[in-house]
Amino acid sequence: MFEETHPEDVSEDRRQFQRQLAGEFERCSIEKRIARKDGGHIWAQVTSSSVRDADGRFLYAVRVQHDITNRKRAERHYPVAWKNTQRFCLFGAIAALHLAHRLLRGRP
Repeated sequence: MFEETHPEDVSEDRRQFQRQLAGEFERCSIEKRIARKDGGHIWAQVTSSSVRDADGRFLYAVRVQHDITNRKRAERHYPVAWKNTQRFCLFGAIAALHLAHRLLRGRP
């Protein structure tokens, strides 16, 4: 499971997995680099979910990888634009919640 993980990311991935095995949480996510066959790497968000037996004993983990290479590239090359995009999304969500609250109270 850790063989293809970038050497700099192995310890954190292993630490999170050990905590999951210990039952500290049932699901966790980590962003890490994964080696490609051509020698390069991709960035992935890996979500690990525990599967337990009827007595609550850990059986195995289902790990799903989502390629986030393009997002990481954008964060690195356009940090100001990326932060502004995040702020814009946050402000849009806040405005939508405020409007929904006003509509529910009967004051559009």
